Amino acid sequence: MTSLLGLAAPTVLGGRLANAQAAWPTKPVKLILPYAPGGSTDFIGRPWADKLGQASGHPFVVDNRGGASGAIG
Repeated sequence: MTSLLGLAAPTVLGGRLANAQAAWPTKPVKLILPYAPGGSTDFIGRPWADKLGQASGHPFVVDNRGGASGAIG
């Protein structure tokens, strides 16, 4: 019985600790596109960031980082 209580206590208390977190996000969310601006990923990524921002109520910023053969994002 003691071991069952020992397993159940963190589960019950873990839900209460999760509520103590700060509201997400506190800063604008960066959508990193691993290619140069003006390409097809930029063409798709910018409207997608706008829709995500409207749906979530938080600003999304598109950050184009070209180079490294697309391995950055």
